[in-house]
Amino acid sequence: MWFARTTLTAVVTALSVGYANAQRFFLAVAAGALLMSVIAAPATASPLVSWRFINGLVDTTNPAHGVEPAGRPWTTITGNATIDLGAQTVQFQVTGLTLASGDAIGTTGNVTQVSGLISCPIQGGFSFATTPTVALNPQGDATFSGTFLNPPSLTCTPSNVAFFIVIHTPPSAVTPYIAFGSSRFTR
Repeated sequence: MWFARTTLTAVVTALSVGYANAQRFFLAVAAGALLMSVIAAPATASPLVSWRFINGLVDTTNPAHGVEPAGRPWTTITGNATIDLGAQTVQFQVTGLTLASGDAIGTTGNVTQVSGLISCPIQGGFSFATTPTVALNPQGDATFSGTFLNPPSLTCTPSNVAFFIVIHTPPSAVTPYIAFGSSRFTR
């Protein structure tokens, strides 16, 4: 009888200590999770703006969002783009960006470098931000992930920004677009 009572007392004591330790452990984990969520959350979270598709240039005569089109139509297989206006970062990828007419149809012609460009309306015109140039390989593939060369205008919002892929030209020349982002959404 003494053995049973002593064992029962030891078990009850162990369980109560274990329960108290479990409560402390749970509270410590909950406090740690709350602290990590506060640390990991950005101070000013700006939405990401994405385009599900990159389409080749169709209309070769009319500017879009203040950006001049290239002289011939282009086509793509696939592509997408995402920008973070707050962090001023951009990523895009395009596959199969090739000419859709002329003797060089199905190739990149003499275009070997492209840039990403966003356009936003401002009072009396448009504001532009561009990426560094990236190589456009002979199959029409290009990828970029990084920051803009010049910061986007504060007038850029998820609802008014447009994305283009433009031909790399000298700084003083007009930069025509050959592809654009379509099916825009924010996350």
